[in-house]
Amino acid sequence: MSRALWLALAWNWLWPGSVPGHQPDTSHLTLRIGGSGIDAVFAADVATLQRLAPRLDADGDGGISRDEGEASRAAVATYLREHLFLDVDGGEVLWGDPQPLGWPMPDLAPIPQAEWHQMLLSYPFHLPGKALPGEVQVTCDVFIELGLTHKVIGEFQILDAVKHPVVFTLEEPDYRFNVGQALAKAPVRLPPPTITPALSAGRLFRRGLEASSRPATLLLVLTLLLAAPPGRASGWLAIFMLGLLLTSLPMTLLGVPFAARWLHLGQAVSLMSVSALNLRPTPSRPQRPELALVCGLLQGICFAAANRESCLSPGTAVPCLAAFQAGTTTGLTCAALFLTTILTLLGAWRPGSLLPKATSAAALLCGAGLLAAAFSPS
Repeated sequence: MSRALWLALAWNWLWPGSVPGHQPDTSHLTLRIGGSGIDAVFAADVATLQRLAPRLDADGDGGISRDEGEASRAAVATYLREHLFLDVDGGEVLWGDPQPLGWPMPDLAPIPQAEWHQMLLSYPFHLPGKALPGEVQVTCDVFIELGLTHKVIGEFQILDAVKHPVVFTLEEPDYRFNVGQALAKAPVRLPPPTITPALSAGRLFRRGLEASSRPATLLLVLTLLLAAPPGRASGWLAIFMLGLLLTSLPMTLLGVPFAARWLHLGQAVSLMSVSALNLRPTPSRPQRPELALVCGLLQGICFAAANRESCLSPGTAVPCLAAFQAGTTTGLTCAALFLTTILTLLGAWRPGSLLPKATSAAALLCGAGLLAAAFSPS
């Protein structure tokens, strides 16, 4: 059997050219994750693809020939690499080498105009690898060109054991797929993925740094520093991080479920309460360190959600949490030292200073925005 025929048969098995009941304004993305790498396939109907390659019907005869489809591969591949982002084990990678175009018509016949909303052209890519990755994330930025209501119907596959569907939309454009967790739940048990411990720890440490450097987290630390009595900022920060650990660690290890709307609730309540106290200081009732503890407990809810995404299986949960928490502690400490230096130089702790009030007002608005987003209809 020739190599070209083998590829055609294999691709026809991997992704059919026409999806029964295919709905307009949708496209499809399949990631097949195996020991030899990742095979990614983007498929869309001709009407959708004309938004990415307007000259798909180059001769204007109302039919898309195989040659016209092949001519569109470069433009579509370039667009996908600029608007579909793939992260493997915490680092961004390219989609790999383009593979032969998937053609839906038998005998490579042209696609008639009447079938432009049903027949799918498939653009496969192969990213070589030597072992199963620990984590794969996809971020879609295609909704300006394809439409604000467009949906990308996705599926993550692992060998022959796992098929995990997901839908990408403008509101939820990304998804992080945990390979180890998916394999642990697979009905067919396979050997666990090979993950280098040093790489995994380093990746989780960086994720902890990222979690501690989010704008809302930094704003919460800043408002806490402004609320702390002079000379007690370091103590308040230590109490804050203690409260964070008291909620994030047990909630992660116990697998406490969260609805999406609760992920920002802790930060929203913390920001609004501390900001309100800073805007209306009461010298006769000085701030107490319990405030920092409560903020840490609430902030730990958000970090617990990030921990649950990062810590794969029960066997690796404790070292995973240690790496993640080391990253968050390092990030929060560095941020607090930097902010403390700036506040000291600006004299922001002077009673009645304008800077604390302006910062607290901005934090209050930010907290209100997070609260509104948490309870808005999904």
